[in-house]
Amino acid sequence: MTDDEVKLSDLGDLIRLDDGGQGIVYRVGNRPGILVKKYHGPINGTELRNLVRRPSMMDEKRRELVLASSAWPLQIVVDNGNCVGMTMREAPGDFRSRIGNREKHLELQFLAFRPKGMWANLILPDHAQRIALLQLYLRYAQALHRSDVILGDISLKNFFWSIRRGPKIFALDCDSYLVNGRPPIMPPVETPDWQDPQLAAGQPPTMDSDRYKLALMVLRTLLQQPQATPETVNANPDDHQTLGATITALTERMTRQTARPRIEEWLRALSGRPTIALPRKPGSRTNRRTTPRPVNRPRIQLRHRRDDTA
Repeated sequence: MTDDEVKLSDLGDLIRLDDGGQGIVYRVGNRPGILVKKYHGPINGTELRNLVRRPSMMDEKRRELVLASSAWPLQIVVDNGNCVGMTMREAPGDFRSRIGNREKHLELQFLAFRPKGMWANLILPDHAQRIALLQLYLRYAQALHRSDVILGDISLKNFFWSIRRGPKIFALDCDSYLVNGRPPIMPPVETPDWQDPQLAAGQPPTMDSDRYKLALMVLRTLLQQPQATPETVNANPDDHQTLGATITALTERMTRQTARPRIEEWLRALSGRPTIALPRKPGSRTNRRTTPRPVNRPRIQLRHRRDDTA
């Protein structure tokens, strides 16, 4: 056995938590804070091991950022000589909150949809915290890109957020990432409404397709429109006013065949964009430590959209 693998039999009692499309997730009884994902079928164990080892190839600052902000694969799990799963960190408790009558993970979708009455107990980020969260997501992706890692499947459900004790993020499904130029550990997954229109069906994700999806993340979170695209934003003057000239210009570039904005450009735009007054429904709360808004700044008027958040 090597440091980057562990026998399934050495993990002790496993407490079943969730059954997803790719595998079953368990909590490890003898390792607090550690989960096991056991795959339903065969995977490319060589590439999973490459992901496990990738942080050791990063400089210290990137490695700390990536490991602290994600459920990165820590070890491959072997059984009878075969790779059957991986270990990973469990998302800390700060990334959970009581919503309605259940405790749920704070998925990014709670920032992309308009507040609902059942969210009355959920403290939502103020403007400054919302921007800070987006910057953290982008810096996380930037660290991976600079380490030659492609995220691939990016959506509102595989990123968590928290503003307890300051803004912080947590990324899931890191075993779907791939080292640039290498195959994925299993066939890539594409979340509906997040596909890059310039990426042909069946093609593996690329750095450029990551940049497109990260742009969707920014637009959908700032506009609170979970299906916003560069095309819909470019055609809507109200969205231009909400986003400001700099982000609107970056959005227009997203529809071109070349010159899609880099992550660094989105980071610069977010650091200098004007304040947005975000809408609230009666009963929902925002963090009381808010950043003062300009006195005459109009509130965003969002059109009604069908949503499907739980």
